[in-house]
Amino acid sequence: MNSSSSYRATGQILQLQRTLESSICGKAVNDLAAEFDVHRKTILRWSKLLDEMGAQNPTGQRIVRHTGPDGRAWLRLDRDKVKLRGTAYHLAAVKVAVDALGVGEGHLLADSGMVLVRQLVNGRRSFQDSIGKITQCLHAVGFNPRRYRDQEDDLDILLRATFDRRRVRFQRRGGWGRVVVFEPWTILVYRESLYLYGRDADRDAMRTWTVLRLHKVEFVDGVRFEVPRDYDPETLFADGFGIWMGGHLEEIVVQFSAWVAQAVQSRALAKAKWVALDGGGVELHWTVPVTPEVIGWLCGWGAEAEVLSPAVVRDQVAYHFRSALEKYQGKVSNKLEQH
Repeated sequence: MNSSSSYRATGQILQLQRTLESSICGKAVNDLAAEFDVHRKTILRWSKLLDEMGAQNPTGQRIVRHTGPDGRAWLRLDRDKVKLRGTAYHLAAVKVAVDALGVGEGHLLADSGMVLVRQLVNGRRSFQDSIGKITQCLHAVGFNPRRYRDQEDDLDILLRATFDRRRVRFQRRGGWGRVVVFEPWTILVYRESLYLYGRDADRDAMRTWTVLRLHKVEFVDGVRFEVPRDYDPETLFADGFGIWMGGHLEEIVVQFSAWVAQAVQSRALAKAKWVALDGGGVELHWTVPVTPEVIGWLCGWGAEAEVLSPAVVRDQVAYHFRSALEKYQGKVSNKLEQH
């Protein structure tokens, strides 16, 4: 093997390690072989080499070969022997992430996160002295936090179904009585709330559900599903705005005042271009599917923003402002009192 091919193989072995680190349940050997474009025996040889060389992942987990739910050979990380390491910065990052996930009321996911925090603290004596300081220095403040405590049984089923690729059935609270048979692909954490993205099996359509609206969640016994090999939620939601889909793709042009120019430009908007205006304002050219989230975001800037085009978006924003103004006609003065 020449130096070039040896270097490439080393890179692929490290990539295999990272791939397994990012997978909760592991992956089938044949799927890994197809992903890396090598023979399945090469994947097995790489995994053996990682163990023989002691090239474990940063948490000290080892690679285990086992039989997957489909009867094929799989590789996964041994997550039963976790040795948590790191610095106080790692502890701080986990702590603030768990705070954000807890969103005030907490739930099953947040409780599981706190287990990791306790493991980190107990694993390093120096952490025991710094945890108080970290708690003071970093804290996530929830905005209108949701309550999931009374849904823990439903959430537990959804988590297990998502990880194990099992179908579930449920109904929507306060809505029609249709029983939905659903394939949960991903649980989304968005704006301090939990959402379920996947496939409506009866309608053969992709759908996003608010977890709070679901009840009577149960497994569909014996029915599993497969997610497309190229499915990647990060890529799926990268070019949109938020988690809702289905809007028409439009190039929106919006002018923002100098008062909010810096704040609005700090947002990471995909496929956005900014043009500086005289007086300190900015003009946004943004190609995005127009969903209720986009309209709501534009309305949120109030008088500091004006939608120039397209007309359909300008009309929607104007409609929301007119509807709101009708509720306050004759009830407010022309002068805004500052508080």
